[in-house]
Amino acid sequence: MDEYGSDFDLEEPTSKETLTLEELIELVETTPNGDPEAGDDGFLVSFWEGQRRSYHEWGGDADPQRWVNFARIESELYPGLARWYEGRAVTWIAERLSEEAGSA
Repeated sequence: MDEYGSDFDLEEPTSKETLTLEELIELVETTPNGDPEAGDDGFLVSFWEGQRRSYHEWGGDADPQRWVNFARIESELYPGLARWYEGRAVTWIAERLSEEAGSA
């Protein structure tokens, strides 16, 4: 549940073992964010995409860096998680900027 009361269904909601970093990333990457129009790139990336698309449709700032700065993942238990998603953000931003340059 997030700060707005939205529920999210996890593929594997419980585990007796601590997840590895790879398992946690897989869980985040396969959990839908609840917005079917945002794509199926997992919870965080779909959020970035949905927000960018919505702001673009409303005539607002669709700069992909804005959404990466707004929502990110980090964990004291998984120090590599933030680094992995920083790399994912760089890739996502480059893809969006390339799409925008191609459509201009």
